[in-house]
Amino acid sequence: MLKVSYAPRAIGTVFAVGIKRVFTDPVSRLNNQMPLSKMIKYFTILLLLVSLTVEGQNALKGIITDSETGEAIPGANIYLNTSSIGTSSDIDGNFTLDIGPIRPVSIFISFVGYKTLSWQVEDSGVSLKVKLEQSSFTLEEYQVKSEEDKAWQRRMKRFKYAFFGTDELARQCEIQNPWVIEFKRTDGVLTAFADESLIILNKGLGYKVTYLLNEFIISPMMRQYQGLSFFEELETNDPAEHRTWQQNRLTAYNGSMRHFLYAAQNNQLRESRFTAIIGQNVDQRGVRIEGKVPNKSITNLSSHVIFSKSDDNGRILKFSNHLMITYKGETQRGDFQHSSVVSNYPTFVDEKGNLASSGGITVAGHLAHEGFPYLLPAEYEPGQ
Repeated sequence: MLKVSYAPRAIGTVFAVGIKRVFTDPVSRLNNQMPLSKMIKYFTILLLLVSLTVEGQNALKGIITDSETGEAIPGANIYLNTSSIGTSSDIDGNFTLDIGPIRPVSIFISFVGYKTLSWQVEDSGVSLKVKLEQSSFTLEEYQVKSEEDKAWQRRMKRFKYAFFGTDELARQCEIQNPWVIEFKRTDGVLTAFADESLIILNKGLGYKVTYLLNEFIISPMMRQYQGLSFFEELETNDPAEHRTWQQNRLTAYNGSMRHFLYAAQNNQLRESRFTAIIGQNVDQRGVRIEGKVPNKSITNLSSHVIFSKSDDNGRILKFSNHLMITYKGETQRGDFQHSSVVSNYPTFVDEKGNLASSGGITVAGHLAHEGFPYLLPAEYEPGQ
């Protein structure tokens, strides 16, 4: 359920109007018995209280303990999914995390040597009591795997190929703790899982990513994975490297699903070089049955066709049939980038184009091939 509170914003607006009236209306100023200096102080305090109220409503609190001993775990990391927003538990295991006004949101809690846990938060008013279980994976076990287990090595190679891809950005991604990944192979289907979060350096975009792998399945006919992510900016003293990161981030953003959803919300598909159409002439994988549709038959899509229930924070994405998207900003093997999207269930999309739940859609075509190396934090804006 989507729960968005409007009261703080409305109250803030009332105060702003009140301040304007006090300072611009000479008659009111003469009739008011309160000195102007005290009036300024009064309204400043009120606005501060409103700000504190909003922050309080968006604050998620909890305590983290060891599941066996019950002892507090200080220094555990609490992350807001797809963002750079996180915090750590204090000496007593307590934490407070600002999760913003949009609901639901996903968080995950990670600490070295313990299994990573995740939650979908519907209400920030609750207080979480988190019990972490110790993980069984160790660096020593990985050293044995890497030296003796040839099957594990082959599966790790296949995992990286499917998870990262093979382009330039993929080659700049490195898993810092591969020993936490386990594999299972049945009838040609490879499944990967990890109790602890993966620590991945994306040197192409300039991020250190903490990634909770919830699902990973590959077979000769499909590739499917999903997880939660937290981003930290890498540091550099080289201006040229920083400019490279900025350019690569912009390249990753352009033509992405997030770019499309932002453009669609703001009726900027044409300016952003997107075209899209709702159609039925595709198979279950999103491939056009009759072949490539000529560009002239793809028309601009009105935002109300795929969105409903808009508010100041975003809209609900919901549509029937397949949404076929073409991005003309870049070419792929001499052709434009074509993708197909299916809406699985109504999903909230914020004002920047971020999906509240990645499981709300299924993508095929070009968008399905841009994997982990192209992930950006929710706060990213073109030019950063």
